[in-house]
Amino acid sequence: MEQWKNAAIISIYSLSNEFPIEVLFRARGKIEVYDFELTEDRIVKIRDILFKAPDFERFKFCDEEYDDREELAALIDNVMGAHPAYNPRTKIYRIDDSNDYIQIFIEGVRKNELRIQKIRN
Repeated sequence: MEQWKNAAIISIYSLSNEFPIEVLFRARGKIEVYDFELTEDRIVKIRDILFKAPDFERFKFCDEEYDDREELAALIDNVMGAHPAYNPRTKIYRIDDSNDYIQIFIEGVRKNELRIQKIRN
């Protein structure tokens, strides 16, 4: 029943607001979630579980409704910047006792995609 965690790529079109997104961070591959509302509460939750999810490789959350590029970038920096390991200039989280780090990207034609990737050195 747990074999989904080993999938190379998991693409999900839509998740309800009640879905516990921390479940997704148990996967080891690349996870893409579309039609995902990027609210401040959800971004806080994502930030808080990043360091508790050692196996994830890459996440992409795409908010199909988001249309304010500058607001999303500011929201990401504000929420992520509340963690002391985050550098808002480079958009990198340093991982203690490791050369690895977590990189945050705002992407997409409409800049409505949040990509989180673990970089292993």
